[in-house]
Amino acid sequence: MKKIKLLFILALISILLISCKGKMERVQEQLDLGSKYMAELDYESAIVALNKAIEIDPKNVDAYTMLAEVYEKSGRLDEAKETLERALGIEALAAEKKDEIDKRIQNLEFLVMISELPGEYDEPKMVELSNINNYDIYYTIETKESRLLATDLKYIAPILLDEDGSYIVKAYTVDSEGKGHDELEVKYTIK
Repeated sequence: MKKIKLLFILALISILLISCKGKMERVQEQLDLGSKYMAELDYESAIVALNKAIEIDPKNVDAYTMLAEVYEKSGRLDEAKETLERALGIEALAAEKKDEIDKRIQNLEFLVMISELPGEYDEPKMVELSNINNYDIYYTIETKESRLLATDLKYIAPILLDEDGSYIVKAYTVDSEGKGHDELEVKYTIK
């Protein structure tokens, strides 16, 4: 009887370990996809992948912080803050991670918000940049065809993307002490 109990317990532990390993692999696969899409500036696909990772493992802090980074890079600061605050709510969050997340929430005040979600559009787009503390914003626009090129211009008026093609818009703030802060980088395609 003891032998049967022991075998049952070992079988149960094996099943749980296999299940956990499968879960960890699925989460890592989604994190890797999220990283790939971020590198390609395909933020919407990155958001889908990272939300899947969170759905698989709601306690995975890395998935939340990566998702917040995608929101930050795409100028969606409210969603970045909400995601970081959700991460703070994870039980047994290490003090080191909590401090890192708190610092990232504080740094959101320096980042650039953008009025239009990056992506593909069938018509020209007017893009507005802003910052919650009204710091100066500088931007760069790049195109593959080099038709429109702007480098480190001070933002004073909305940016019109009116010709067909792909645009990479990069923007950052400069605080009152002259220090530059994290840059956002978004891609628009006008068809």
